[in-house]
Amino acid sequence: MEFSNTDYLKSIKNKMKTKLVIQLIMVFSLLPLIGLLTRMTNLNNFPILSLLTFFLFFLFFSSSFYVMRNYSCYSEISFAYKEAEKLLTNENGISKDILDKCLDIMLEEYDEIQKFKENLDIKNLKKIAQIRSNLTREIDEEHKYHPEIVTFLNRVKRHLFRAFDTKSSFSLKNIHFYNWRFNSDLAKKESENF
Repeated sequence: MEFSNTDYLKSIKNKMKTKLVIQLIMVFSLLPLIGLLTRMTNLNNFPILSLLTFFLFFLFFSSSFYVMRNYSCYSEISFAYKEAEKLLTNENGISKDILDKCLDIMLEEYDEIQKFKENLDIKNLKKIAQIRSNLTREIDEEHKYHPEIVTFLNRVKRHLFRAFDTKSSFSLKNIHFYNWRFNSDLAKKESENF
């Protein structure tokens, strides 16, 4: 099976949306329980109920913070997907194969940026400049509407990089990037074996 970066971007968007809806349902299901325990604490004055109410308040606010972080990541991925769809559906846009190549180049650029942040090596900066020129060269080969397409691709890149940099409380900072690279590399290895 051929791996498509565009399809993977869509699947991340759909998974994040489902995850966000489930998390919102879970967070708002805590509210009636907190209200009930608060009412029972006022009536009975049991210390264990007060402690349980405090714990549920803490769980509610920490879960709300987690949902807000995930919403931030979802919105960036959603914006990136919308910009990519505009590139594909516009009559002056690019083909899906070219968009997949451009997304792959963006992932390489993000990887080099992370390497530069870790070790501050000038070689990484030169490689980033080379990768950016590869991106513009990829577009020049197919299309005459170069400036508009570069603008759309820069928007996609900006939203993707923001989504990759979003850190939730319970996961790594670049978890979506690492998962994407892993699945892409795995699909490439499988296609080479066949």
